[in-house]
Amino acid sequence: MESAKNTQGEPSKAKSRIVLVGIAMIFVGPILIAGLYTSGYLHMDSLARTNRGLLISPPVDLRELPALQPLFDRAALGIGDWLLLYLAPTECTASCEASIERLSTIRSVLGYSGQRVHILGLLNIPAPAERSKSPHAAKLMPDPVVHGALMDAFRPHVPDASLPQIVFIDWRKQMVLRFDSEAAAADIKKDLKKLLSASKIR
Repeated sequence: MESAKNTQGEPSKAKSRIVLVGIAMIFVGPILIAGLYTSGYLHMDSLARTNRGLLISPPVDLRELPALQPLFDRAALGIGDWLLLYLAPTECTASCEASIERLSTIRSVLGYSGQRVHILGLLNIPAPAERSKSPHAAKLMPDPVVHGALMDAFRPHVPDASLPQIVFIDWRKQMVLRFDSEAAAADIKKDLKKLLSASKIR
C-alpha cells in the first residue's frame, strides 16, 4: 500500500519541479539573454529580428578606427546605451533639423529607457567659426574627418544606401541597423524599443 502511495506521489513531485523550473526561467531567462548579448556571445540576428529598419549583418565594428574616437567621446555611451546617428551629406538642412527633432521626440516618449538613447547629427562640414543658431546645436557634430571615416566603414556594407541615413550604433561601437532619414517615427520607435529591451542590464 505504501509503495502505491509513493508511486502516486511521484507525478505530482515531477509536475511541481517543472512548474518551479518554468517560474525560474521567466525571471532568469531575460537576465541571462541580456548578459550573453552584453558579453558578445549572442549575435544581433538571433536576438532582435527587426521588421522595420534594415539590419546591417554582420554589424560594422567601429572599435579599431581611431579617427572615430571624437564621435564616441562626444556620445559617451554607457553599457547598454545606443547612439542614433543622423548621417547628413553635408550641413544640417531643414530636413536634418526635422529628423533630429523626430528622434528627440522618440527618445522622450520612451521615458526611463530613453535615458539610454543618445542622438547626434554628423555633418560633413568643418566646425563653423560662430556657434550654430540651430535649436539642436548641442546634438550636431560638424566634422568632415569623422564623417569620412564613418562613411568608409559604412559604404562597403551598404553600397546602395544614399545619404542622409539614420544608423544605430550600440555601446560596443557596432553599427547594427539603419533607417532612411524619412522613416516613420513609429517604425524607428518599434525597433528601438526591441533593442533597448534586449540590451537592458538588470
